[in-house]
Amino acid sequence: QDELKSYFMKRQRSLNADYVYFNYKDYLKEIKITDDKLKDYYALHKKEYEKPERVKASHILIQADASPTSPTGLTDEAAKKLASDLLARLKAGEDFTALAKKYPADPGSRSKGGDLDWFSKGAMVPEFEKAAFALKKDGLSDVVKTQFGYHIIKVTGRDEGFSPTFDKVKDKVLAE
Repeated sequence: QDELKSYFMKRQRSLNADYVYFNYKDYLKEIKITDDKLKDYYALHKKEYEKPERVKASHILIQADASPTSPTGLTDEAAKKLASDLLARLKAGEDFTALAKKYPADPGSRSKGGDLDWFSKGAMVPEFEKAAFALKKDGLSDVVKTQFGYHIIKVTGRDEGFSPTFDKVKDKVLAE
């Protein structure tokens, strides 16, 4: 115990610092920011003002899992066939939400009828994302294969996003 205490005391470091506290808010009225400086700031931080394209989608996921303990026991071919059959039923007019609750392999969206809510590009696996963003509102995809299984995707909302001009966000840039 004494050796440990001695070792610690020899190696203990301390630091003394002098500082001055400067509250910038006391001087805001004296600060003059030119339009050029605002435009420079906006150019460097333009991504922060953009609203990305996003979609709201629901899906039905059919997973292949032929193991004996699997709840579905579907081979890859059987999973693909079931997904194709469900797609045909949807195109014939059956309710997407009802089928998504009946044939779910995604426990996260099962109780919500397959609803995945809003998402932007980069949030989903590439195959799923490509199919979802290619659809119009209320569009229904073909069967899409991903690493998770076979999906049928329905886009229930679209937000095209936008990139505002400097003039539209000038006041916000000045505040920042």
